[in-house]
Amino acid sequence: MRPNRAKTEYVVWHCSATPPSQDIGSAQIDIMHKAKGWDGIGYHFVIRYDGRVEPGEALKSRGAHVKGLNSVSVGVCMIGGVDEQGKSVNNFTDKQWQAARHVYEFLKLLYPDASNIGHRDLSPDSDGDGRVQRHEFLKDCPCYSVAQWEENNLKPVSDLYAQWEKDATVEVPDEEITFEEVLEDDYEED
Repeated sequence: MRPNRAKTEYVVWHCSATPPSQDIGSAQIDIMHKAKGWDGIGYHFVIRYDGRVEPGEALKSRGAHVKGLNSVSVGVCMIGGVDEQGKSVNNFTDKQWQAARHVYEFLKLLYPDASNIGHRDLSPDSDGDGRVQRHEFLKDCPCYSVAQWEENNLKPVSDLYAQWEKDATVEVPDEEITFEEVLEDDYEED
């Protein structure tokens, strides 16, 4: 088990980047992550295609899901996010969206001041204009706009890049994160 978090500033939404033919859950993600040499699953919750919510890392513990913010964030992973050819797509089921709403509301009760953001929202501002824009994405995860989802009253959103300009005002840590670290999903401790 990882050390406990002292505070929670973010809920970071992820996708598993697995195709619909891979209906995996927490146990399989834990095995996959350990096979990469990591301590195990770094997400706190996993939402499966059928809407089941499975626990991952203990909620009070630091996750290992986003470089630089693990000590101040909760990680939620929705299974899916790519098609059978590996192309990013918002292919989440209605049951997943319903479950995501419940997880969101539960976490909002526990951490009312935490910001909900997508993993992609933490891409670096490579052009230095003070905003992370679509052309600066290092990955598409979670394959939907968390800001648009919130604006849509937690109803499903379909467009992979919808409302990106509104998402582009996420504060990121001052430390520099390399391209390679983000692409690796950075499950190691920070």
